Amino acid sequence: MVGLRADLDVPLTTRFSVRPSVQLSYGTVIGEGDHAWTYRTDVRGRYTFQSASFDWALIGAAGLVGYDASGVRDDSFTYAALGAEFAHPVQWFSSRDSQTLVYWHLLYTDFLSRVELQARFDQQEEITNYWQAGIAFGKKDEVMKYWFLRFDRLGLAYDISPSGELRGIKFVFRSLYDP
Repeated sequence: MVGLRADLDVPLTTRFSVRPSVQLSYGTVIGEGDHAWTYRTDVRGRYTFQSASFDWALIGAAGLVGYDASGVRDDSFTYAALGAEFAHPVQWFSSRDSQTLVYWHLLYTDFLSRVELQARFDQQEEITNYWQAGIAFGKKDEVMKYWFLRFDRLGLAYDISPSGELRGIKFVFRSLYDP
């Protein structure tokens, strides 16, 4: 799979910014005729503010995601998401030169078109929306470095269906605003 991605962070005020992005990828199975295109375009918005010792961000997004396998059928869907994240300084692992932050986030995503996932080998399941809750740790104004990897924060997020069923676990490496 090979692809291109472009995004641009556009600050509209000191607290509000938008980030449009577009991505196109192509992949093929070597030695066979199977191939696929994937595409994604979205716009994200972020409004930041402080309250007490918390740094808050309200985040919204809308986009189109698609997958076209060998030209047979086009599996695309649209979505809208609203969420909030905040960072709170903690004393553990903090030093005089570097402050540790705990990042929390909550995100609601609604699929505006039909989305089906393969639940089991022989069963498709429709997803209409989900909640995501996450926690991560990072350093204020510093990038975390482990070997050759670099990221803003490190944590876990849980995807939960409206009925309360766990739908997935994800690693968290950066803000919801960042693609």
